[in-house]
Amino acid sequence: MKQVDNRVRFTKAVLHAAILKILETKPIDKVTIKEICEEAGINRGTFYLLYDTPRDLLKEIENEF
Repeated sequence: MKQVDNRVRFTKAVLHAAILKILETKPIDKVTIKEICEEAGINRGTFYLLYDTPRDLLKEIENEF
């Protein structure tokens, strides 16, 4: 099994928290990558290294449950 770098784990955790916070006020179709990155305090390029769309991020959260 491939071991995940702690930095990647941290980045995914802040992205998960950011999108969940944003989803409290607006639907997924209205969420932008810019909003997620600003809320999480990360670079858009970092987002794109891990996900293609906000839906991909949300799908990963759903799959964890």
